[in-house]
Amino acid sequence: MILNGKIEYGEVQFYFLQFTTDSPKDLETPTTHALVSVYSRPVQALLVESSNTLWACQYTGVDNLQVVPLSSIVACVSVQPLPPLPDDPPGL
Repeated sequence: MILNGKIEYGEVQFYFLQFTTDSPKDLETPTTHALVSVYSRPVQALLVESSNTLWACQYTGVDNLQVVPLSSIVACVSVQPLPPLPDDPPGL
């Protein structure tokens, strides 16, 4: 997704519609949003060592929830847990 002009990765928790009304009889076209748990930036050492093929990000859970417009989501990717090595931070 694009957040603040940068590509970010995250996990969509759910999607929802927002209706804006000036009066009960005047419903506007709804806008679609998603609640997203935004991952950390990729671990640079792993990214460089893998020639930009391993994008290991740390899962932040509920610590970095953001509501984003659906239009900011530009692609869906599969994210798999990285088997931890002794010196790795948890949750990559």
